[in-house]
Amino acid sequence: MEFARFTVRAGAEEKLVADRPAMLAALRARFPACLAAYLTREDDGTWVDVLVWRSRPEAEEAAAQITTVPECAAWFQLIAESGGLRHATVLDAWPPLTSPLTDRGGEPTGAGATDFAEVGVSPSQSEAEIQEIGLSSLARGPDIKKIES
Repeated sequence: MEFARFTVRAGAEEKLVADRPAMLAALRARFPACLAAYLTREDDGTWVDVLVWRSRPEAEEAAAQITTVPECAAWFQLIAESGGLRHATVLDAWPPLTSPLTDRGGEPTGAGATDFAEVGVSPSQSEAEIQEIGLSSLARGPDIKKIES
């Protein structure tokens, strides 16, 4: 898991959020080990981008090369000040984190397949409904598809 803390340039918050889907699509195209991303804002106005990676080495590789992705480099221009990048190992999770490339037993399930039932998303739900429960960046990924139960 990766935590990137930052502040946003004055007047750029709306653009930062609006440009995020395109930035994440480009990031995932270049670094498919990025499994999920959550943009948060703390009470003090500091933002924290939380990314879930398949492995720490893949997260570290992406961090070293992220500015080579034009959409990411452009998005970073909206950041006023970086508060640093940290990585952490998930020791326990609820609901369990599963890779979109494997099932619970580690068997491949097809490129980009994931079990959305585990996080409370139905294949029939609209993007707006998914966004309401806070999973829009997960459901919107370019190589992730919903699996029918």
